[in-house]
Amino acid sequence: MLYLVMLPVLFEWLMPLSDIYRIVISAILIAPLAFLMGMPFPTGLSQLEPQMIPWAWGINGCASVIAAVLATMLAIHAGFNVVIILSVALYVLAALLSSASSWSRKTSF
Repeated sequence: MLYLVMLPVLFEWLMPLSDIYRIVISAILIAPLAFLMGMPFPTGLSQLEPQMIPWAWGINGCASVIAAVLATMLAIHAGFNVVIILSVALYVLAALLSSASSWSRKTSF
């Protein structure tokens, strides 16, 4: 959510810089998000039974394609801020559901 506040100001500051600087700074800005958003899938795979792993890969691939199309359509119609807020909300929801599921497995007999 910090990016929503920080990026417009940063983009104004970056505009006069040459392309190479903007590319490097963009990669630096994207790297932490890419790392953090990439962690749930391998973490979830480690909790699955082996026969469920192909299903997880299939669902992940399908969801990735659908999410890319939906995010583009939503950004066109509602703006990138809405896409970012919705993305954050869905990642938080997934983390909460994963925590609840993990907790219930630990406490069941």
